[in-house]
Amino acid sequence: MSKIATAPSGMASNVVAAPTTASPLFQFQNASFVYEPFPIGLVTPVIEEQLYERLLDTYPDVSLFKKMSYLGNKNSVKYSLAEMNNPEEYRQFLAATPVWKEFYDWVKSKDFIVRTLAFLARNNIELGYLKPKSSKKSLLDSLTEAFQGRKTKDELGLSARFEFSVLPADGGQLHPHTDSPSKIITWVISMVRPGEWNSGFGGGTDMMRPKKTELNFNWVNRYLEFEDVDILRTFDFRPNQGLVFVKTFNSWHGVRTMTGAGSNMLRRTLTINIEKVDESP
Repeated sequence: MSKIATAPSGMASNVVAAPTTASPLFQFQNASFVYEPFPIGLVTPVIEEQLYERLLDTYPDVSLFKKMSYLGNKNSVKYSLAEMNNPEEYRQFLAATPVWKEFYDWVKSKDFIVRTLAFLARNNIELGYLKPKSSKKSLLDSLTEAFQGRKTKDELGLSARFEFSVLPADGGQLHPHTDSPSKIITWVISMVRPGEWNSGFGGGTDMMRPKKTELNFNWVNRYLEFEDVDILRTFDFRPNQGLVFVKTFNSWHGVRTMTGAGSNMLRRTLTINIEKVDESP
């Protein structure tokens, strides 16, 4: 595998300064939504341009990633750097890279979760987590309470985490699936520069529907083969865009096998999951 970018290795001279602003790190405007068969939105650009460049400059080296094989199919391959898969490398990278550490801290914050919920609600996707306790309360009142600290992440019952993810242009794929039941909302952020990705190789995220109606219900996240689904819409893989979608019983999506045979190109993304807090003892 080729290298993505030279990631900091603990050397102070390699780190990139983090932004000092306390503003949200996503831009929630310029959004468009599709609602059938499940809600999915596209935000472009999703990150302020200069911050996006700094994040690209310090995207972790693929040598830190763990190979995740057999994701629904023996031919599926993904490379992942995440707190669940390779936590030591993940923590060391964040500690050495201030710009990503600040991004991580914001994703882990109540602010990120509440802003995402509010963004979806403004686009007619109300998930109930910020639902007013009385008919006299507006969504704005609920948001104000959350921002002022009267409603914590734990009270919302949600937490967030993110994963650096890479698929090779040479045969990379993600088979049709609907995400695990613990997930509520997923963001997929593209991490490539203009002109860096060859769209002829594919790499877009497909919105899918099973050809057999009896396979449509998939709360438990079984995988299907590509020939088992129809492609309803493709969201091309482009720089600085955010796809956001809600886990439903039929939120079928995937990435068809990419066709860059012999290419060193990498489909780099940042995947952010908002999910239910584990309530098990």
